[in-house]
Amino acid sequence: MASVIFYPDKEKNGKALLLISFTFNHKRLRLSSGVHTPVAKWDQEAQKIKPVKDFADENKRLRDTVNFFLD
Repeated sequence: MASVIFYPDKEKNGKALLLISFTFNHKRLRLSSGVHTPVAKWDQEAQKIKPVKDFADENKRLRDTVNFFLD
């Protein structure tokens, strides 16, 4: 089964680049998502930036990325 997880890279000026960890058949691929987020607003459990209404474009990009990998 495949899984896609986002996690913040090193914090710089209060923001961090979200990295992607894609796992399939016990193989892992790590890539940059190209999305920067304030570290304090990243919700690791929900895998989204909160408040959702303020970061709608970024969260849509993350959902599209997950859908791309899982397709």
